[in-house]
Amino acid sequence: MPTATATQEFTVTLPRDVVEIIRSKVSSGEYASESDFVEAAIVERALFSEPNPAGLEHWIATEGVRRYDAMKADPSRGLTTEQVFANLDIELDDVSEAV
Repeated sequence: MPTATATQEFTVTLPRDVVEIIRSKVSSGEYASESDFVEAAIVERALFSEPNPAGLEHWIATEGVRRYDAMKADPSRGLTTEQVFANLDIELDDVSEAV
């Protein structure tokens, strides 16, 4: 029988636009709860912030598979090539403005 992962309540304060992103992801069904989203974001950040091939492999085998399965189940969730490039342009503009 699998054991439950111990959890601890932890409160953070986030900008409203970040909260809206989280709520949007949860309401779309991509994440079961706000906590699930935040946990996934922290784990991804930890895995990708340093060279860690084993961590990347773990992410691919777990989160990568979950996202792939979700996309296969509902391809309309995906973005067109044009949408991806438009989002990249926005990100690049934000970075340029910050520099």
